[in-house]
Amino acid sequence: MKKKAPVDPQQDPIPASVNQLAEIFAGPLAEVTFPDVSKDVLDEACQTVRDQHAEVARLTQELDEAHQAMEAKQEDLVKLANRALAYAKIYAESDESLKEQLSGISLGGGAKKPRAAKPKKVAVPKAQRTAKKKAEQEATEATGEEQAPASEE
Repeated sequence: MKKKAPVDPQQDPIPASVNQLAEIFAGPLAEVTFPDVSKDVLDEACQTVRDQHAEVARLTQELDEAHQAMEAKQEDLVKLANRALAYAKIYAESDESLKEQLSGISLGGGAKKPRAAKPKKVAVPKAQRTAKKKAEQEATEATGEEQAPASEE
């Protein structure tokens, strides 16, 4: 098995005590084998865990990117819906029934349902807040109307 570069202890999914034991099996016990346990077996098991950890990190990053893309699409939808509502209100000027139906619709800036907290992502919530503010500003510009803050709904 090829030797891997040293792993940062803060990022290593292998407990320090297991790494310590693996080092002993690589040193003084390198030539010793027990039933189902040897240096090679320990090394292979550690590498399997590290590979799986890397795969989880990759998939987590991919999921975060998918969430961000979806949120951007949601914001685009809210902008489009705000434009549609503005046009519909103009169209409904002569139709009291339709005007009343439209007056009950408040799209706001696209307040989203709360989502489960993401692990180890501090910058994302700030980016989401910035994107939401931008979407609210664009929605206001698109409709020409001041939107009520989401907290007042």
